[in-house]
Amino acid sequence: MSFQQLSDRLTDLLGVDVGVTYDDHDNPSQIRLYRPDPIADSLVQDAIGRARQEFPEEMRTISAVLISFEDALGPTRRRVTVG
Repeated sequence: MSFQQLSDRLTDLLGVDVGVTYDDHDNPSQIRLYRPDPIADSLVQDAIGRARQEFPEEMRTISAVLISFEDALGPTRRRVTVG
């Protein structure tokens, strides 16, 4: 499996309007999700849980999941507690 396949799977689980990137292309430790509007933590937690089952090797290096979105005050980013 690969991080591109992991990205594709997270997009399948979270919706096509979610962008999935990583802090480092070769050895990522963070998954960064972007969506124009807020996304529920519980939805992200469920998707990450499923990703851990399907992509155990790739997810082993991930220590943080961040969500970015636009709100009334401008761009916002928050960390989602997973696992």
